[in-house]
Amino acid sequence: MKGRVVYYLESFVIFLFAIIGCLFMIINSFILIIRKGPGAFFKVNRREAPPKCLLDAALGEHGYVVLKSGIKIHYVANGDPKNPLMLMLHGFPEFWYSWRHQLKHFCDKYYVVAVDNRGYGQSTKPKGVAEYTLNKLGEDVKQTVEALGRKSCVLVGHDWGGAIAWHVASKYPQVVDKLIALNGPHPSGYRRFVRTHFSQVIKSWYISFYQIPFLPEYLARCADYGVIDLCLRGKQAGVRNRDRITKEDIEAFKHNFDEPGKERRVTC
Repeated sequence: MKGRVVYYLESFVIFLFAIIGCLFMIINSFILIIRKGPGAFFKVNRREAPPKCLLDAALGEHGYVVLKSGIKIHYVANGDPKNPLMLMLHGFPEFWYSWRHQLKHFCDKYYVVAVDNRGYGQSTKPKGVAEYTLNKLGEDVKQTVEALGRKSCVLVGHDWGGAIAWHVASKYPQVVDKLIALNGPHPSGYRRFVRTHFSQVIKSWYISFYQIPFLPEYLARCADYGVIDLCLRGKQAGVRNRDRITKEDIEAFKHNFDEPGKERRVTC
């Protein structure tokens, strides 16, 4: 009985903050429309050709694996395939290119593979929230390791990729030789902390906001994918040293979400 009460209470809190987040984003959008003008706010530039940085051969070779589930995973690999596998999972709003520095740094000792997670980049984008559960995302990782001809890997995850990495290590420990989680706390520790620190609930409002259908994806495209500028070079959410993220890098991320010939949908 107690467990059910806690479940319904947590569900109510998630719903409440989803609504609050929705109102906050709508108000913020109106402010931006007034400041920038409707034309600039709703404008999305078409990016027909990829920036040169995405074509850099030094980052590795592009490839695909088709999983048993039918999901096609795109990846970029660098290093000797005979070396131990290092598999990298990105966060939001990112794709394989987030690991561009690591692809070159670790390729002398590892076969480094940076994937586009399900729903991102050139990987399959199945429709419906039910297609993006941790169980399915974790199964993608397990099957990707197997499709690459390996039994295990050094698993590296950042942000939401870190959450997937923790899940894989918990459910399929035989697949993970070593786990490196960046900006992704252990799920149990996070749940304990968020239940006792309301400040963390407030800071995590966007997680609830992303549960709302349509609106997060629509707003992410506004101001020419302004969410990417905010997350990568923003004053609060961006990197501290903005010189580490160039304008060309920003264009690479925006091109990834707006690639011609692909379905133009941001997976939140």
